[in-house]
Amino acid sequence: MSESKFDYSVVIPMFNARETIRECLNSVFTQSILPREVIIIDDGSRDYGVEVVSSFIASLNTKHVKVILLGQENAGPSKARNRGVMEASSDLIAFLDADDFWHQDKMHVQLCFLRAHPNYRLLGIDSILNRPFREVSFKSLIYKNYFQTSTVLAFREVLLEFPFDETQKYSEDYKVWLQVTKKYQAGLIQGEKAKNVRGKDFYANGGLSSKMREMLIFELGNFRFMKQRGAMTFFEFITASIFSMIKYIRRIIIFLFSKLTF
Repeated sequence: MSESKFDYSVVIPMFNARETIRECLNSVFTQSILPREVIIIDDGSRDYGVEVVSSFIASLNTKHVKVILLGQENAGPSKARNRGVMEASSDLIAFLDADDFWHQDKMHVQLCFLRAHPNYRLLGIDSILNRPFREVSFKSLIYKNYFQTSTVLAFREVLLEFPFDETQKYSEDYKVWLQVTKKYQAGLIQGEKAKNVRGKDFYANGGLSSKMREMLIFELGNFRFMKQRGAMTFFEFITASIFSMIKYIRRIIIFLFSKLTF
């Protein structure tokens, strides 16, 4: 693959992210390998996030990175990500949420891996991985979602083939990764993962406890979707569903225990 094949576009959906978007963007522009372009899609924000982004763009010292700010009526991150993928001009897409940030070598690690292993279509990154690389097959992914969206680097053609479900409220990213890994090679690289600007732990956040049940419902819906299309066997569907419910019960117990002890 030529060097131009390793240009990448960053897609950032933004909704009411005035307090975090600057740190998010800073982490993109301090990468050791800069992107070709950064596409920010404002999803109908009601704060001053757009003004913060415009100010950031005006203050940029580099002219080598194109920054595109788009707007849409509030429709959720799936529609924003799909639009970003459509607008992108690079073969590779890196996703980043507006309240997350990257370690400065995140893209360098992933791009170097792709140079050596061009057959992989989807890559994540995780600091707790106990080896340099892990193959993530469909059969392993149905029991655990290894891909945090803000760490994902994927080929644009694959994301066009399997777009985010704009009708789905939760677990819509997991649905994409399941479809991709059923057809293509995917993996997880050891490295610093994306972190939340505010330091939030998704499942430990009490404000999200009421949404755990909805997340379970949509995760089970993903398995049903794959089974209906012949991508999952009946055994895989049953075992993945049971395992998902066990994880849900475990999270509820942890949440309740945290409430009792604090």
